Amino acid sequence: MSNLRNVKAGDVLIRVSSCVYVSDRLVTVDRVTKTLVVADNKRYRRKDGYECGQHMWLNWLRIPTDAEITQLQERDNQKHRKYRADELTEGRWVVPNMDLNGVMLSVWSTREAAEAKGEE
Repeated sequence: MSNLRNVKAGDVLIRVSSCVYVSDRLVTVDRVTKTLVVADNKRYRRKDGYECGQHMWLNWLRIPTDAEITQLQERDNQKHRKYRADELTEGRWVVPNMDLNGVMLSVWSTREAAEAKGEE
C-alpha cells in the first residue's frame, strides 16, 4: 500500500475498495493528524492507507497519477451526465434508465412518454 506521510489537507487521493460493486473514486483529504488521514468523512491509517473500523469490505487510499485523475474525472462526468444536448435543444427532457454501474440501458424523453399516453 502507499505511504501517506506527505499528504496534506486538500490533496486528491483515490479510494480503492475490495467490494466488487464499488469502483475506485476520487476523494479529497479533509484533515490530517499524526496517525490518521480523514477523507470523505472516513478515517484511514496514515502508515498503510487502510480504513479504520471497516468490517465487511476493505477500503484504502492511494496516491494517484495525473492520468488516473483525468480518467476517473471523465468516468464520473459520463456517469452523472443525465441529458443529451440534442434533446435539450429541442425542448425535451431526457430521462435515462441506468443500471447500478452507471451504464445507460435506454433513454426516453418526456415527449415520447406523453405521446405513448396519448396526452399530446
